[in-house]
Amino acid sequence: MPASLRVGAMTAVAVSLLLTACVNNLTHFVLSDTPYKEETSRIGDQLLLRLREA
Repeated sequence: MPASLRVGAMTAVAVSLLLTACVNNLTHFVLSDTPYKEETSRIGDQLLLRLREA
């Protein structure tokens, strides 16, 4: 699957990732690039929590 970009509020990004996963039968996503430490923490605290709750 080609790379894609998700931008927006964490809830909107989580919904977009979940929809993409369902439509394409995906089980894993790869966070690429090298995010700053603060961004990595924010993704772990906010985005992953929403994905796990879904």
